[in-house]
Amino acid sequence: MKVVLDTNVMISAMFWKGNEFGLLKHILEGKIVAYASMEILKELKLVLERKFQNKIGKEEIKNALLDWCLITRIVVPKEKITIIRDDPADNKVLECAIAAGAEFIITGDKHLLKLKKFRGISIITAKEFLQKL
Repeated sequence: MKVVLDTNVMISAMFWKGNEFGLLKHILEGKIVAYASMEILKELKLVLERKFQNKIGKEEIKNALLDWCLITRIVVPKEKITIIRDDPADNKVLECAIAAGAEFIITGDKHLLKLKKFRGISIITAKEFLQKL
């Protein structure tokens, strides 16, 4: 099963033991395949530096990014999407999912969740995804 994790899910998986951490375990066990783009990973880096650097430090941020690069398959989106106008940065998640041929986008972002589905890709929370497994 191919999924794209939004940045907020990646961060939650790193710091808390909730549903997002459960997703991470499924990825590590090979039960699901996670995809990311360089744009998503750049956003992850920026958020970690802005909000968590005092908590984990620069070296841990670097290691976390390397870990995500190892456990996700990186795709290069070919299509530019402009469907989400309230927060245009969210469009990069849709672009990644299309490039990956993903079945699910897993997110906590209200702009993405409001879509529910995009070109056949279900957009759901981590909790909803785990219930489907």
